[in-house]
Amino acid sequence: MSIPVRTLNSLVYVAVVCLMFGFSPSGARAAGLVEINVNADGFVANGYDVVSYFDKDGPKKGVDSYVTVFEGAKYSFVSAENQKQFKAMPQKYIPAYGGYCAYGVVLGKKFDNAPDAWRIVNNVLFFQLDKGTRLIWEDNLEKNIEIGNRTWPKIKHVPANDL
Repeated sequence: MSIPVRTLNSLVYVAVVCLMFGFSPSGARAAGLVEINVNADGFVANGYDVVSYFDKDGPKKGVDSYVTVFEGAKYSFVSAENQKQFKAMPQKYIPAYGGYCAYGVVLGKKFDNAPDAWRIVNNVLFFQLDKGTRLIWEDNLEKNIEIGNRTWPKIKHVPANDL
C-alpha cells in the first residue's frame, strides 16, 4: 500500500513542527526564540549594543566585529569591552520581556520595539514600540511594570502573531 503524497507531506510538516517546538533538544532553542524579539537578521535591539544603553552617552549601534550569540539570539556591541561586559553578566543587559514593547506586554501583546524608545528602571532595560507609547507606559510606571511582570510569563512562549 502506498501513502498519497499529500498525506506524506502533511506527516513531514507535523514532524518538522514537533522538532521546532520542543520535542527535541535542538527544538527547545528554536522554541526559545519566541521569547526574544529579534530583527530579520536575528539581532536583539535591532543591532544596538544593549550594554551601551547603560552608558551615560546612551545607546549606539553595534558593529559586525563584536557579535555574540546568547540563547539563540545575536547581540552586537560597539567594542570588545562592551562585549566582554555582556558575556560576564548577560542577564544584567538583556532587555525586559525579551525586548518586546513593555506596554504591549501590559496589554498581553508582543509588539516590536524602537531602539530609541527605551528606559532603564531599577537597572532593567525596557523597550517600547515608539516614544509616544513610552510616555503612556511611563504615566503609570510602577503599575505597568507590575502588570507586565505578571503578564509576561503567560505570553512569553506564544508567538507574537498568535496573540
